Amino acid sequence: MIELEIKYREDEEIIRYADNFLQKYHQDKSIPTPIEEIIDFRFDIDIIPLPGIQKLCDVEGFITPDFKAIYIDEGVYQDRPYRFRFTLAHEIGHLFMHKKELSQIKLDPTDVINSWAMFLSELNNRDHSKMEYQGYTFGGLILAPQNHLLEQFNLHFQMVLPLVEEAKDKGISRQNYLKYAVDQMATILSRVFDVSTDVLTRRITNDKLEQQFP
Repeated sequence: MIELEIKYREDEEIIRYADNFLQKYHQDKSIPTPIEEIIDFRFDIDIIPLPGIQKLCDVEGFITPDFKAIYIDEGVYQDRPYRFRFTLAHEIGHLFMHKKELSQIKLDPTDVINSWAMFLSELNNRDHSKMEYQGYTFGGLILAPQNHLLEQFNLHFQMVLPLVEEAKDKGISRQNYLKYAVDQMATILSRVFDVSTDVLTRRITNDKLEQQFP
């Protein structure tokens, strides 16, 4: 069993990491966040697509413990652009939050994918869970930053109100129609931020923006 002793981090701490990342590496604050270009040109990290990563490791990609490369499942790289972008954002979060812990891991340079799969199989479940939650939260924050998410939510708010009004007219409770409103907003904003509706649903919920729906 591998134990890395990953610390618990409050969401506020992860938000600070994401804000620092954006302030340092994406000063013009445009959306969608050009995560691939930032990693390529500002970090000089190679992005390497390879077949079989998802099947063998049950992940879409991973950053190497020397932080010189991010390996991406070839199918994700070629056919799932939203997931590709999010995987990059997620993995760069490990560089910012877990560099000390991950640098302890040694991979076989001649068989990186199998080495990573072996590492994951031996990693303490608590450490894995904490790492993944923190990476997921960080990735969502840099691809859908708080200020931009609020701005775009308000900008597109009127597009979702007809769904809300229809539900209210039919006597549907707010508890039941709210998830439909959030899903519709996430679908609209996915094209703005170039991320999946799942990521945006979580971001909307985490920022409590659903409270704006009547």
